[in-house]
Parts: sequence; structure tokens; C-alpha cells
Amino acid sequence: MTDISTVLCAWCGKTLAEVPLPHYGAPVWYGVCGSCHGGSARGLFPTQSLYGLSQPEYDALPFGLLELDPDGRVLQYNSAEESLTGLSRESVLGKLFFTDVAPCTRVREFEGTFRDMVAAGESGRQAFDFLFRFAEGDRFVHIAMCYEAVAQRAVILVQAAEEAGA
Repeated sequence: MTDISTVLCAWCGKTLAEVPLPHYGAPVWYGVCGSCHGGSARGLFPTQSLYGLSQPEYDALPFGLLELDPDGRVLQYNSAEESLTGLSRESVLGKLFFTDVAPCTRVREFEGTFRDMVAAGESGRQAFDFLFRFAEGDRFVHIAMCYEAVAQRAVILVQAAEEAGA
């Protein structure tokens, strides 16, 4: 077993750093590189871990972020995600994402990807586009879903396609 952990960008998959193994022993974990989504211009990146940021740090991110436990319960929800969805943090935290918060994600492409990552028991990253259907209109988004197996946490990054230049 190595004593080095690899940090990958959740958006592009690029290696950010090789760092000492964290206390919980994760061989791979996720952050965001400075070249993704204008982060370096905001002075926020590189963020070498998307897990365990303070609420103000989550809220400073220029994209929506949800953190889920292996059951899909929402542990973190930032202000950019509030703006994208129109749902307040208070109404989402502690709820099951796929059934209580966003039942439109109960499809193979979205929930199935999450469930497969959890069941595999290995850290991993998947990126895909998704169409959210809201009462006020459809919203096409880019999703990056990362699962950190040792910590048993997933982060879902969300950015409206028009903000990403698609």
C-alpha cells in the first residue's frame, strides 16, 4: 500500500497533486483545477479537496455542488445550486436527493450512475449532460459526479450549459 494519494480534478479528470495519504486512507480524491470554469480568476483554486469545505467555501464555488452519503442523502448544498434549482438549502439538507429533492434524476443515467459507483466500492468519476425539467422551464446542465469510496461520499458538481459555453 502506498502512502501517497492522488487528487484529480472533478471536472476534467486532470491530476492536481500527489499528496500524503489523508488520515482516512483515500488513495484517490477530488478537487477542481484552476483552469476549469474560471476558478483561478476567482482566486479559489486549486481546491485540493471538495470534501469537508466550510459552508462559505462551498458557497464561493462558481458552480452548483451537492455532497451525498451512500444512500443519496444530501449533506452539503451550496448557494450556486440554490440559484440553479430555486430550492433553498434548508429545504434540501438531510433529504434523499433522488426521491425527495430531484425525482427527475431517478433514471439510469443519473441515479443509476450514482448507485453503480457506490456498489463498486471504488473511487470514481463520471461526467455527463442532463436535462432538468422545472416548472419554469427546462435547464440543460453539465454534471460531474465523483465518489470517494473510503470516505463514502459523493460530490455532484452542476453547471448550466450556457455558463460552460456549450
